Amino acid sequence: MKQLIPLTLLLALSLAVPLSANAQNATPVAGGCTVEPMAQTHIDELAAQAATPTAPVTATPVDLSGGQPVSDDVRAELMFVIQQQETCAYLQDLPRLLSLYTDRFIVEQFFASEPVQIVETIDGTPIGSTIPPGATDQQNMLMGAVLLPDGRIAANVSSNAWGGDQRLYIFVSQDGQWLIDAIGSGPGDIPVGGSSAVTIPAEAQSVVDLVVQDAATRLGVDASALSVTAIEAMEWPDASLGCAEDGGVYAQVVSPGYRITVSDGTTSLEYHTGLNDAFVTC
Repeated sequence: MKQLIPLTLLLALSLAVPLSANAQNATPVAGGCTVEPMAQTHIDELAAQAATPTAPVTATPVDLSGGQPVSDDVRAELMFVIQQQETCAYLQDLPRLLSLYTDRFIVEQFFASEPVQIVETIDGTPIGSTIPPGATDQQNMLMGAVLLPDGRIAANVSSNAWGGDQRLYIFVSQDGQWLIDAIGSGPGDIPVGGSSAVTIPAEAQSVVDLVVQDAATRLGVDASALSVTAIEAMEWPDASLGCAEDGGVYAQVVSPGYRITVSDGTTSLEYHTGLNDAFVTC
């Protein structure tokens, strides 16, 4: 007799993996939801664990400052997990969707009445952020990923190709594959190029991520091979952001932003940024 997913799980997942309006109308990632489904017996075991009262679990702190860039092969593995997460959620293939998460995440998030917290630390300073249930939009993109000293991977995942709406994913290796162990409500301050060559202000992180992606495209390298070698707060005298073109007409308003230099160790590119994550390179 065919086993059915418990009603409690369906309810939990309906709350945990909502699809945005864009995702509901989008086409699933090519190739479909192809991961091996989680066995119903294991799903029942995890549901039973969640139903048994236990002491509160303290999430392991995530010190992003010590991260090192991951290889292209690992990035491809992470991107596969992210794409499968999108598509399996879109198709409502719940057993396969669950197979992309760690048991801990499933028990504490999918079956929990309250989300737990993950604690990030930058240079020893804790930054609290609540982990929302595991939801993603279509066409999620991996913006940056580093291998942490404890073997986990921290990755900023954007809901679109230009780096908007980023969240911090934590992956762990289990049985030879990377699984999602936590999802933060916002991006992490992931070191660019594996180490923080400069201190990036929190409010500049989103545009820095966009600049690094653009530089990677221009230089034909992976974003993990780049580092931010300089960042300076600026007040540009007009809307050209200091990169006025001959014959151009620009609004004469002071535009706050940054001058950012990105390098792959051989070639450096200078970017000027403005409001709303606008950027140009002269």
